[in-house]
Amino acid sequence: MLVSRKRLVVNADDFGLHESINEAVDIAHNKGILTSASLMVNGESFGHAVDIAKKNKNLGVGIHLTLNGEEPISPIKKISSIVDNNGKLLEDHRQLCKKILMKKISLKHIAIECEAQINRFFQAGLTPTHVDSHRHLHLFPPIFKILTPIFKRHNIKKIRWINTPRIDYCRINISKVVFLLFMQYTRFLKDAEYKHPDYFVGFFRSGNMDAGYLRKILFRLKPGITEINFHPGKNDNLIAKKYGFWEEYYKWGCNWEKEFELLLNFDIKKIIKSNNISLISYSEI
Repeated sequence: MLVSRKRLVVNADDFGLHESINEAVDIAHNKGILTSASLMVNGESFGHAVDIAKKNKNLGVGIHLTLNGEEPISPIKKISSIVDNNGKLLEDHRQLCKKILMKKISLKHIAIECEAQINRFFQAGLTPTHVDSHRHLHLFPPIFKILTPIFKRHNIKKIRWINTPRIDYCRINISKVVFLLFMQYTRFLKDAEYKHPDYFVGFFRSGNMDAGYLRKILFRLKPGITEINFHPGKNDNLIAKKYGFWEEYYKWGCNWEKEFELLLNFDIKKIIKSNNISLISYSEI
């Protein structure tokens, strides 16, 4: 009997958010284990990220739909319910979800902005390997429902799916558990045409991976396809000048440099090789 292979998608989120993140993606793909990146088209360093994506033909690049904190692509007057007084997309994803449930936000506005972001990705001359989202909001059921026709129009059939194995339930964050439970209802909305990895790890360690955790994941990886997402950056101080408030606001313990170094770690590479784990991108799903 053939035993299913262990295949791993190593993805970097927030590609395009900051030049230091882009540089880390470039290096981690060429010298480390990174196979995939999710591009924020409304990130301040989008153009720089596009150049890196086009240079690295083997790097799988997906669309990182972003409904929080950044400048919108759409005219503000067309999406007024999802922007703040400064013209930025609402920062707090928890409040966004709460307002959606309370019908204080127009789902049409979310659809307009998401389609504008997808269009901008294509206009940059890129073809997405997949779609996911900042803080996984594409899997919040009301948002996923309005995204489905947009995905079909753009022939997008590969998405991130959060199927978290028990091994990943560490450092439990109650708000994340609640959000994870909400996301489970999306399975009733998901078309059979969608393709995605079998498992997703790193949900409870987002932005704060360490070598011990990664070794444990790799040694206990299940047969099939698993995605693990990182948030690498070359310089914590530079990124923190703009996004340091995340730590005070969300208590995530973000450490971009540590995650970047982990992607280059020689011992991690050896474990992957010795355990016959194949590194792939979404393009190979």
